[in-house]
Amino acid sequence: MSARPLPLLLSRRHRGNTSLVALAFLLTLVVFWDRGRVTTAEAEDRKYQLLDAWRPDDITRLDMSFGDRRVVVEAEREEGVLVRYRLIEGGKEVEADEQAIEQYLASLELGMYQRRVEGLGDAEMGLDAPRATISLAMGELGYALRIGGDAPKPDGGAYLEVKGGTRGTVHYVIGAPLLGELLLEPGALRTRRLTPYLSPEVRAYVLDDAGLRVERGGWGGRTAGQFAVTSPAPKTRADRRWLDGWLIQVGRLQVERFVPVPAAPPSDARHLVITPLDEQAEPAELVFGGEGCGPGTILVTRRAPSPDAGCVPAETADAVLGLSAERLRDQHVVGTAKDDIVEILWRAPDGPEVELARIESGWNMRKPVAGPAESEPVAELLDRMIELEGSFADGEPDLEALGLAPPRAEVVLRGLPERGVEEADQREERIEVGAARDGQVALRRVDDGRILFVSEEDGRFFLPRPSALRSTQILEVSLAAVRGLRLDCKGRKQHVTRLPAGSWTLEEPKTSLSVDVGSVGAITENLRQLKALRWIAERPAPAHELDEPWCKVTLESEEGGEKRRHTLLLGAPTQGGYFAKQSDAPAVFVAPKGLGAAAQEWLVSRSWLMTDEATIRKVTLLGRDGARREVERRGGAWSDRALGRTVEAVLGQLLAEAVLSLGRGPEKGFDDPTLRITIETDDGERRELVVGRGEVWKNTSVFLVRDDRVDATFAVAKSRLELLLDAL
Repeated sequence: MSARPLPLLLSRRHRGNTSLVALAFLLTLVVFWDRGRVTTAEAEDRKYQLLDAWRPDDITRLDMSFGDRRVVVEAEREEGVLVRYRLIEGGKEVEADEQAIEQYLASLELGMYQRRVEGLGDAEMGLDAPRATISLAMGELGYALRIGGDAPKPDGGAYLEVKGGTRGTVHYVIGAPLLGELLLEPGALRTRRLTPYLSPEVRAYVLDDAGLRVERGGWGGRTAGQFAVTSPAPKTRADRRWLDGWLIQVGRLQVERFVPVPAAPPSDARHLVITPLDEQAEPAELVFGGEGCGPGTILVTRRAPSPDAGCVPAETADAVLGLSAERLRDQHVVGTAKDDIVEILWRAPDGPEVELARIESGWNMRKPVAGPAESEPVAELLDRMIELEGSFADGEPDLEALGLAPPRAEVVLRGLPERGVEEADQREERIEVGAARDGQVALRRVDDGRILFVSEEDGRFFLPRPSALRSTQILEVSLAAVRGLRLDCKGRKQHVTRLPAGSWTLEEPKTSLSVDVGSVGAITENLRQLKALRWIAERPAPAHELDEPWCKVTLESEEGGEKRRHTLLLGAPTQGGYFAKQSDAPAVFVAPKGLGAAAQEWLVSRSWLMTDEATIRKVTLLGRDGARREVERRGGAWSDRALGRTVEAVLGQLLAEAVLSLGRGPEKGFDDPTLRITIETDDGERRELVVGRGEVWKNTSVFLVRDDRVDATFAVAKSRLELLLDAL
């Protein structure tokens, strides 16, 4: 084949590029031409909707009139992205509820008509005096809607006229639900929140003139803004727990139904004045009370700024008005929330200095020694300090007599600055510790100067005690060093040893059952890396019940030729676990509940009852009422195929929930069993499983089961045996 002439090749390429440019230009013209038209695809997709096109990114204005009431929504965009909706009612801009506006637009977008109407005049459809007119500007498209009078069908329906798009002017009947969505109640698109300022923007709240004044305490911090009750005297830090809840109720002052703003408040009205931090902003004045609201609601009027009024749920209004100085005065020693605290310092003239700093989710100790601190004891100590409440000292206490001049010790808690407040300072809360007098200790909050009395025991948390921050790691033994495990719990004595290869042998009690490797492995793993939930005391008290422990758990280990026994004593139950101590140490801690629960179980195999289904030759079922069924495998097939498959499924997976006892023990229904299962296998073995009475074991419904090959009682979930019972 001869080569193509170069000029011809260039010419064809040039023509190809020119065609592409021309095609792109034509497509651009089509796009711009279509922006003001409804496409065929749009019209087809929306043939049952009121509007035959919907382009939300092009919506710029929604203008609605309901009688003499006009509402306008303008969509403000920057570079095509919606920034906000402007809402204008009665010629005045008001704060918009953007969610309500989006919902109204969704009603226009998805609204469907019931049927078309032809041949009726405007007067017949009530369009000569429409209930509402709605116009929508959507780029170069526009729609105008008029809602007329009631239609005969369906009930509650109405006539509607739509102009715009490819349909021209069309008349429809719409249903009652859509009619209700399109006929806006007064204020439906306005924000229903009456309080114009959030708590980070507020300087003070005043309820009923000067009756109760809550204002910023001046000490920073982000926990509820750290407000103080300044009136009535004395000045007292506000309890963030109560204040948080009250601020939520203030934020819930939302209008259910708007009403006209009253000319003047009634004489018995109650007032809430909210002063913002911004000195240029106008204080908000809320008035509670007046006429015009129905049962279960109260009229609340915002007289400033931007006067408005509406009916608010009485429950919310009562919660706001129910605040009192007595309830709000904080009797907690510590005001900063736990998660806000980033540093803790204990100082004492005659004691050690302790400093802790938060690092991610843990703590680092700076003094008296540098290094990581155990998170659990620090968290426990913080919880006790933060939850502690005291009783206020009356009058002007004698600081010297209370051991506060000078103080015996001081605690400094440094916390995060308040959220949402520009240039907020770090919170630093100081608590001074007095001397112990008559079983009590005086603690002085430097924030507000108030003195609280707490018990001498609780006062210890505010003294520098490095020992209280000790490690919660009780044992740390490598798996390779573990040699055995001994349990002596509630009369059950068990001893298992670990072979070099890692397998386990049951030394005590003597039984043909093998070791449950999973159970032994779990308890060993928890024990060799045992951590205390928390420290309790330096030595046992009678309440700990450790003089005669109910359980002794011993981990046997050998490392570097040294054999050791690590024995743990378990006493009385407590929150999260059991009081415990090591046999060779006096300090009391809380051991996890799961360790005590596992130590009470027999560590023998729960799979004893399972049978290799491939070896089953014959099974006989005998019920309590004498019902009897047999199934036998012959030549690889079951004499009763359905029953055979059931037998295989049940007996092959007959795993016990637990071994309840070793030895024969009490009968528990075995003298009159629910079911007897006789199993014969290919190797000539014959065994009988006896199903006794039903019980509940650890919230699980079980049957008690015995195997004639071993003296033991098993707990088997009823769900595992129900198929066999149903087969009788």
